[in-house]
Amino acid sequence: MHQSFDPETRALFLAQNLHLSPTLEYFGQIYSSRQESEEVTLEGLISASWERKASDPRDHIYALLGLVTPSSNKLFDADYSKSTSWAYQKAMLYITESRQNLDYLISAAKQGLPREPSWCVDFSRKKQLTYIESSWFQRRYGTNEGGAATGRETCQLLHDIDQSTLTLKGTIVGTVKLITLFAPPTTSKYCGPAAVNALIDKISSLKQLIYDSWASRLGQRIATSKVYAGDIWKLAANGQPGEVLFDEFSDIKDPYTLVAELGDMDAEDVLDGKYTCSDDHFNDIWKVITAITQGSSGLGAFVTGTGYAGSGYVSLQEGDVVVVIFGCRMPLVLRPMDGGMYALVDAVYVDGIMRGEILADEATYIETEFVLR
Repeated sequence: MHQSFDPETRALFLAQNLHLSPTLEYFGQIYSSRQESEEVTLEGLISASWERKASDPRDHIYALLGLVTPSSNKLFDADYSKSTSWAYQKAMLYITESRQNLDYLISAAKQGLPREPSWCVDFSRKKQLTYIESSWFQRRYGTNEGGAATGRETCQLLHDIDQSTLTLKGTIVGTVKLITLFAPPTTSKYCGPAAVNALIDKISSLKQLIYDSWASRLGQRIATSKVYAGDIWKLAANGQPGEVLFDEFSDIKDPYTLVAELGDMDAEDVLDGKYTCSDDHFNDIWKVITAITQGSSGLGAFVTGTGYAGSGYVSLQEGDVVVVIFGCRMPLVLRPMDGGMYALVDAVYVDGIMRGEILADEATYIETEFVLR
């Protein structure tokens, strides 16, 4: 006898037995969650359905509302008399309030410009959102749970849906002064003398830029120690701890310190054959550099006028403002606009503030209000 299934049960069966798309699998899991009284969130539904199409872009949100588990955070209603921007702003605010932090701004920033408004995720884009979750963040940056905003409670938001603005509070880290690409001239696994020579030239200019920035804030002695500890290479790897980036090189100890040695090598010595790929030590250096540069496409170093150095993507411009927003784990980059407002550009790694250091003493920073549009 033919057995019939309700749609959710059928989706779960197909996903588990036919290994179909993650979206279908997730919607099957919704059925299980409901059976076990587990919460189904709007954020989770959006993450699962990012690859789906909708003839009306508002349905990237509205089609999911009926599946969300009721909670103390009142869900908004679908309203087709309102614009797509209205629907997306409502979803953004609902998710932020449900999270009780501002980390979803990172997901918006990582989509890249343009977005309208800039602080809001464009839910119609066929690109998976950067997932910001506490354990991921701590592993990814080797930092504590609160990240750069450690020490301050999440600020209250002021949302003007008619003007598409979001007002929040934080502090300014500094203004972007100089930007340079990280990626060396080659990522080849073959470390011939010419490639190494070009790499050394690149490292020398990069090292001087970042060293000068650190020295202006910390003094020459501390700046020098940071260079020799390989902190510049940690910037090139967008802040990843060595043990995270170099799992495959478990035999190499202190990889960032190791590659820092390359900056002290003399190009003439390389061309004369003093350092070759047959040398195990140098070969380890090259393997680590290759691992870094393969993931640094489009990534650049920037320094601020206040002596901080960080890494972000080439969408950054001189004059952009690096800020810490109270309630957001990562520093954000804002671009000044007319009328004293800002556009959200990127979420970045900044050396020396990822554990809340800049907020450790209230006397050392100025609380500032930012209006994003």
